[in-house]
Amino acid sequence: MKKLYLPSATAALFLIATLVACHGVGSGYNPAASPALTEGSSTAQEAGPLGLPACKAPKVGAGNWLIFFAAGDVKGTTFTAFTGKSAESGWFLENWKKVKPTPTPPPTPTPNPTPTPKKYEFYIYYGTYATKKKQVGCAILEATTKGEDFPFSNYNGFADGYPNVKPGHYKITLVSKGLVKGLIVSHLSASGGSGAVNLVTGKGKKYTTGKIKLVGRIVVKVPDEAKRLIQALLDQSS
Repeated sequence: MKKLYLPSATAALFLIATLVACHGVGSGYNPAASPALTEGSSTAQEAGPLGLPACKAPKVGAGNWLIFFAAGDVKGTTFTAFTGKSAESGWFLENWKKVKPTPTPPPTPTPNPTPTPKKYEFYIYYGTYATKKKQVGCAILEATTKGEDFPFSNYNGFADGYPNVKPGHYKITLVSKGLVKGLIVSHLSASGGSGAVNLVTGKGKKYTTGKIKLVGRIVVKVPDEAKRLIQALLDQSS
């Protein structure tokens, strides 16, 4: 199942989308009601309930920020991203503009019927990334604990990089986008791992390269713990 990537995600809301859209876990949350990829509004918030330590990347406010993502496979202790135009990978440069909050009633959650997922566990490795364009942010790698594919998908790992945005209200617009030419993270363990990412334009021209440093991991149980965490995060964001 294709993962819905939310460009406005900080750690908390990003991980909700991961658990719901990628792994088929739901408690009434509808990812389709989230901000559009190319333009939208976002309320950036702090993470907490998942138990991830605070991201060490510098916090940022308004500006142009990089997001990248890539599905792939973990073999042994190495994650290798799928690449090419048909791969579930890419990057976006987005402009975050601070705006005054507009009070709106929260949307009524619409449950979507989904198959009951088989119980399993997966890792979330966490850390930071930095590119040669001096773009820095948080990095996460999700991977199944036993090497099997995630339910409804053909991969067992998913890597993401996103800005560590300060809490606030923002309008987000797309500046540019491209492809992931390569993303490899090696030496995966309970202590994290390290790797590199290579980003190109849609025409294959070089955009930038960067380093990924993961410094630890947690285990998330699906669906039992995921449902509790999703509800806690939804309560926090309301």
